[in-house]
Amino acid sequence: MKKLLDGGFDPNSATKAGGVTALMLAAPDVDKMKLLIDRGANADARAKNRYSALLVAAQYPGSSAAMNLLLDHGAKVRLPKGQGSPLFNAFPIMLAAFSGNSEIIARLHKEGDRVDDKMTFLGLGPITPLLALATTHRTDSVRALLDAGGQVDEADDDGITVLSWAAIGNRAEMARLLIKRGADVNHVDKRGMTPLLYAASIDFGDSAIVDLLIKSGARTSARTKEGLTALDLAHKYHHTHLVASLEGPRASR
Repeated sequence: MKKLLDGGFDPNSATKAGGVTALMLAAPDVDKMKLLIDRGANADARAKNRYSALLVAAQYPGSSAAMNLLLDHGAKVRLPKGQGSPLFNAFPIMLAAFSGNSEIIARLHKEGDRVDDKMTFLGLGPITPLLALATTHRTDSVRALLDAGGQVDEADDDGITVLSWAAIGNRAEMARLLIKRGADVNHVDKRGMTPLLYAASIDFGDSAIVDLLIKSGARTSARTKEGLTALDLAHKYHHTHLVASLEGPRASR
């Protein structure tokens, strides 16, 4: 890279078709990025789809150093008003959270990025970072999002909360974090479901999340719109491994 730059390579070079810059292509290699920036590369240059090097770097695990470098040299987390938005409404916090760069989320928020915006993500339609991560193992990212002001009981258009999605995804550690942060274990969504009712329904679940919810105050007496309790659902779907938890001493309410 140094040899190319010494030979006259423009640090702001970009592809003709998409406007992808050399800095974007170098991300998240900090040494190459620093060399380009030191030679005059614009840290906030945008491709034709409005992506920046910051958005590119955010997609790589372990890229917080690259993002800090870009932010230190003028990269912006958001386009100025009236200048559109990146493809799929991508924003740094969403991409960083999903790739596991939890340690950069606080700075991105401080720089003006939002934790409650929505991105068209993985074919799911517009979704917020918390809802997107609820069914994953990214507890560190969710913790950072909550620290940055994310709402623990955030819900989608059906009223399904982050905790309910964690139950649907059988993510006990995620559910434990959310409950510790004050998530409502008895929230009823527009479908008439609670986190425990979902946990009793999913075919790939185990008793860990059911036990956690009951221990945390989930009402086993809650019923679906069809009048079924969590125990009824466990029997209906032949989830015999859940019956003991739902019939136990803690479940008598």
